[in-house]
Amino acid sequence: MIPEELSIHLIEEIYSKIKKLINITPLIKANNFIDEIFNTNVFLKYECFQKSGSFKARGAINNILSSNKKDLENGITAVSAGNHAIAASYVANVFNLKNKIFLYE
Repeated sequence: MIPEELSIHLIEEIYSKIKKLINITPLIKANNFIDEIFNTNVFLKYECFQKSGSFKARGAINNILSSNKKDLENGITAVSAGNHAIAASYVANVFNLKNKIFLYE
């Protein structure tokens, strides 16, 4: 169930803020075999073509744009096993922020 606070208006507002910093990634129709298995039409979103390599860039960009500038004076920190860490590093570079990124072994 989609939370009430996640309205189409909010999604459009966020998209208008981040769109110049992200790639529009392709949506590709899956083959008929997959459609038959799930009894529906399946589409695949190719997020590997996003600037950071995953959909996480959208959230990281929105987080920075929504943050108070004073909160960003000391930079950002992220702890992740992969995609979020890469997105946070990408965003830190875009916005020229100091950053500490911690990856799990």
